[in-house]
Amino acid sequence: MPEPRPLRKAPIREAVIDIRVPPMGPESLEVLESLAHDLGFPVVHAGYEFRGEFDLGPEGLTAHDHQTRPNGYRAVSETHSQIVQLRTNGIGVSRLEPYRSWEDLVQDAKGVWASYREAFCPTISTRLGVRYINHIRLPYPVSDLNDYFYGIPDPPDRWPQAVSSFLFRQTLHDAVSGAAVNVVHALADDVDDDRIGVIFDIDAYLEGSFSVDDSELWGTLSDLRDLKNRVFFSGVTDATLALCD
Repeated sequence: MPEPRPLRKAPIREAVIDIRVPPMGPESLEVLESLAHDLGFPVVHAGYEFRGEFDLGPEGLTAHDHQTRPNGYRAVSETHSQIVQLRTNGIGVSRLEPYRSWEDLVQDAKGVWASYREAFCPTISTRLGVRYINHIRLPYPVSDLNDYFYGIPDPPDRWPQAVSSFLFRQTLHDAVSGAAVNVVHALADDVDDDRIGVIFDIDAYLEGSFSVDDSELWGTLSDLRDLKNRVFFSGVTDATLALCD
C-alpha cells in the first residue's frame, strides 16, 4: 500500500466529522436553533427525520404509521464550503470543495462540539465517525475499472460487459480497533465525452458508549481518519494516484 499522504489534487467532494449522543427531546430544538444562528452562517434551516413502517405487497411498497418530525438545524456558510448539522442526537461538521486539510476540519468541529457540549452536557457519545466522499474523474477510454480501483467486482464473463451505471456497497469490520467502515463505489452523474466520474465513499465509524473527554474523543476520531486513509490508499491503483498528484 502506498504511504498515505496529502494529494495535490485531492478528489474530496465532502469530508465529515460526526459525533452522536443519546437523543434529546423536542425541548432541545430552541437551543439548537440558537446555536445554529450563533455560527453566523447566512443559511439556517430546520432538519427533519422520517420514521415509519413499510409493507411490500402486490401493489408495491406501502408506508404506514409514518411521521416526520424536526430533529435539529442545518447551517451553510456563505461560500457553501462548510455545513454544520446540529441535531437532537449530536453534530455533523462538513468541509466541501475546495477541501483544505484534516486540521481545518478538526478545528471547525472542535468549536461546534464545544458549544454543543456546553449547552447540553452529554455524558457519553454513541457514535463517532469520519466520512470522506471522493469524486474521481477518469479519462476515456476506461476499459476496466480495476485499472483504477481495487475491490470492484467484475460482471461474469457471460453477462453483457458494457456498464452504464453501478452501485456497490460493503460494510467491513476492523478486528483490531472494533471500528466498521462503509465503502461505496458508484458511477457519478457527470459522465461526458472526455471523462467519467466515480464516487469512492468511505465512512469509518465506531458505535457503542464512548467518553466525551476531549483527548479520548479527538484521539478516536484521528484513529478513524487513519482507517479511512488506509482504505483509500489501499483501494486505488497508481493510475488513480497519478490523477490526484
